[in-house]
Amino acid sequence: MLVEGAMDEYEKWPSPSFVFASRHSYLNVVLNHLVEKLADVCVVPETMRFVKFYHNDKLIRWQYPLGALFDATCEQNAIPFKIVIKFSGGEPAIKYQPAIQSDFLHWFKQGMFLRFGSRLPFTEFREDDDTKLWTSVVNGNVDDYYEVLDKTHKYDVKGVPIRFLYRVPDDEYLFCKQLFVPNPSKESLEQLIATTFPTLDIQQQTFISQGVILPLEFPVSKLESLLYPDLFVYIAIL
Repeated sequence: MLVEGAMDEYEKWPSPSFVFASRHSYLNVVLNHLVEKLADVCVVPETMRFVKFYHNDKLIRWQYPLGALFDATCEQNAIPFKIVIKFSGGEPAIKYQPAIQSDFLHWFKQGMFLRFGSRLPFTEFREDDDTKLWTSVVNGNVDDYYEVLDKTHKYDVKGVPIRFLYRVPDDEYLFCKQLFVPNPSKESLEQLIATTFPTLDIQQQTFISQGVILPLEFPVSKLESLLYPDLFVYIAIL
């Protein structure tokens, strides 16, 4: 990612920085140290430390995995992912790691409940598994992540939770439509999208997940292989 700051009130900003990040991480986690550095170097007052992230003058939400944001806001393979940090007034300041961790675990548990159709998998987790799970995502530690997730494997998977990310013309926000597809599904991606977005001209759109363009004949039953760590499949519509 190429990261830079933008704010009219400050003439001198540090030079843009390059940051390497995992598709499965989150903007606030990856850029937290850089946001703090920018704020300190430019002497941004505490009352002006509300942070927003932009790409091509469009607001992007940190709540979604970084890879899903890239797929939904950039042309295919248009690297680096250029992020602009803007400071403004507001409450709170920036969301620090404990709050981000709490939100991630909320989404993970939501995804797990949809995936297994039950709260029973939650009973398999120990008190320290939440921290281990989050740390594994932040550090890209696949072994630790699957060590925690493996505790749910004795439960039958009921289906796959999906989030479609897309933009509406002339709107700065990234929209999300969530749905759940139960197993077994014999639908193709084209059939699923036609049902979910009946007015969409499917042939004129591109559908991307995990950086891969999905063909319209892609079986919905195979989307399981494209899960993000929060147990949702993210599909960008471009």
